[in-house]
Order: sequence, then C-alpha cells, then structure tokens
Amino acid sequence: MNHFGGALFIDLNSSDSLLPGSPQYTFVENALEHAPACVVTFFHIPTLSGGVIASNKQGLWELLADHGGDLVLNGHNHFLMEYQPLAADLAGPGHMVELISGAGGGTTTRAKTDPAGRIAWSLGKTPGDLFLTLEGAASGGAATGISWRFEVPDGTLLRTGSVAC
Repeated sequence: MNHFGGALFIDLNSSDSLLPGSPQYTFVENALEHAPACVVTFFHIPTLSGGVIASNKQGLWELLADHGGDLVLNGHNHFLMEYQPLAADLAGPGHMVELISGAGGGTTTRAKTDPAGRIAWSLGKTPGDLFLTLEGAASGGAATGISWRFEVPDGTLLRTGSVAC
C-alpha cells in the first residue's frame, strides 16, 4: 500500500485468498477507512475475465466498489481490455473500472468476449503498454481522477479512458 499524489495504491497477491475475513481482505478494509479520494488496486489474476467472475475475488470487488475504489489493474491474460464502470455486483453500471494489461510480455492471445456486454474495449494479438496519469496531482495537488492510455510499443495510441475519484 502506498499513497502517491493524493491516491492510494494497493498491491495484492491474487495467489493468496482475497475472500472476506482473509488477511488481505482485512488489510484492504482497514486501508479504505482513511483512504484519499482516488483508490487504485492491482493484482495479477483479474476479478472479471470475459464473462467469468472469479468467485474468490468477488467479495474484494464488492468491498472496493462500496468503499471508494476507482480502478482495478490486472495482468495475467495476454491481451488488452477495459471494462465498463461496474457496480459492486459486477452486473450493473457503477463506478469502478477494471483494466487488463497483460500484452507486454510473452505471446499475446485473442481477447475474450463477455456475453453480458460489460467490455468497453478489447484488443488481442497485439503487444501493448498501459500508461496511467493521476489527474489534478501535479504540483503537490491531490488526485481528482485517473486517466489511462493503451499504446503499442511504437507509441501509437490505441485507446484512452478515465474515471473521476
């Protein structure tokens, strides 16, 4: 966990339990009590991947979505993906966004689809990079939002997005 630019960054180990009552879940619960406006959480294996919800991470998603989480960053899958802002139930529209950026190493794969229509954008079979910017955090200010851009390694822009905190 680290505070930077008025944002809280929480790094978790998705190979260990993220279920309610687990040490990591309790850690996040405590961190959110005094969190700044922007909360970014990152761990390796996504909560949502295509149409599949990782049940061992759903409780953590609910906690974050209900207590100020803004952005969840994941890798693991070797493609680029941005989900629609989702609510705690991962079904309806909400605030928190999940980004998957696993196309920076290894062999890229075809992007997954989601029959529920939760994917805002995806691209497979293409190496890419993800860049984040804390909006409003320049010159010592506190972050008011998080913007991102996906690029291919030569710098060509693929996609931009943002979430307010």
